[in-house]
Formats: sequence, structure tokens, C-alpha cells
Amino acid sequence: MAEADLLVVGGTGLAGRAVVAAAVARGLRVRVLSRRPPGPDAQGRITGAEYRAGDIRTGAGLREALTGARALIDTTNGFGRADRPTLTDGARRLTEAAAAAGVERAVVLSIVNVDRSSFGYYRAKAEQERLYLGAGLSARVVRATQFHDFVATFCHLAPFGLATAIRRVRFQPIAVEDVAVVLVDQALDPAAAPERTMVIGGPLAHTTGELAALWQKARGRRGPVIPVPLPGQLGRFFRAGLNLAPDHRAGTVTFEEWLAGH
Repeated sequence: MAEADLLVVGGTGLAGRAVVAAAVARGLRVRVLSRRPPGPDAQGRITGAEYRAGDIRTGAGLREALTGARALIDTTNGFGRADRPTLTDGARRLTEAAAAAGVERAVVLSIVNVDRSSFGYYRAKAEQERLYLGAGLSARVVRATQFHDFVATFCHLAPFGLATAIRRVRFQPIAVEDVAVVLVDQALDPAAAPERTMVIGGPLAHTTGELAALWQKARGRRGPVIPVPLPGQLGRFFRAGLNLAPDHRAGTVTFEEWLAGH
């Protein structure tokens, strides 16, 4: 089997596709592991990458995908309760197989302050981090603030195209492409950052009202911005400002610039 500079796990999702594109653009040999690899003519397929079917939850296809891979980046997600074993059991199986295969370096994408919330999804992500950092291989965690794409979903929760803003919440959104660059850097260069957990945030922080106004402007719409509550653990996390990283501004694309391109 041909060697690969990089194996991207979850490489067909939002972050994974950005990582694959960034790595291919650098001329790297990129292999993608996914439960459902895109077909040759599928829109989400990145030309120049090698796609393999596999499932980290069961171990199917793992050995073959890891053989000859120098480094791996894990961008898997599992927001739904039924999907969370992907983050926990999957991480355990993947890191054990990677160590056995002689993978030199592993990088996992995570969320800023994910270990400071009892929200179920965040607990699973925190466990995923622990499994990587406790594995028998060189591992790094990259914690990012919320993607522009995620923040934009909160701007149009109301019907009839009206804009919404979560009460008493600020976001510091970052472009997924900016995150992808950091992930690839970390996978390629062990000396890129000495800390085992790296934090990165977007270039600007805004109230959700400001973000909603930018969303309206980009679509040429007018009207009131409707304040909405966000109950539960996630709402408390956001209102406490734990989703922000003001001292770790790494992104280059603002929310307004991202909207102009989307």
C-alpha cells in the first residue's frame, strides 16, 4: 500500500473537507477515512485525495487506512446522543490502532473550554481529548471557537426570514478554513507549538445582535432582530463567555467577510 503523509478521519464533514483541501493544496499525500466515502463525481470529494471506507466505532477498515500513514487528523463529530460513541469508543479504538501502526503524530479538533460544561456533547468531546492525550503516541488537541457556519444557524431560527439573537451571548466565530490550516500545521510539525492543547479563536467577538444585523445586511433584508433564549447547559456555557478566546485570536476571516463569500 502506498504511504500517506496524512490520514484525515471524518474527512467528509465540514471541518474534515477543509482539512483535506488544505493538505492537498500543499501537495501532501492525503488519505480520507469515512463511513460513507463520496463517489468519484460527488460534490464533496476533494480531487487528489484517496478515500477509504471505515468505521472507527467498530474498527472496520482502520488497519488498512492507517498502514503507511505518518500522521492523522481527527475531525469526527457526534452531536446527537446516538453518535457520541464515535467520539469516545471511536477515539479509543482509533488511537490504539494508530499507535500499533506506528503513526508519528495525531491531532484532534475540539472546542474551547469543552471540559468546563456538563452539556452531553461537550462531555463526550472532553473524553475524546483525554483519550488522545493519554494514548501511546504524540498527540495534540486543537480547541477552536465556534465556526462561522455554526453561528449563522442561530441568526435565522425565526420564521419568515427574520433574524434572531440569543440573549446575553457573544460569539468569536472562526472560519473553518483557518482552523484547517492550524490542524495541518500541527500534524506536520511537532515543534509548531509546545503545548499539548492549543486554543484558537476568530479575529473578532460580537454580540449575537451584532451578528444577526450583519447576517441581515448580507442578505439585503430589513426588520427586527428577535431575541430568543437558549436554555440548558449550553446556554449557561455561552452566557458565561466560556465559548470565547480573546487572548488567542488566530482566525483571519471575519464573520462579515465570511457572509460575503456565502
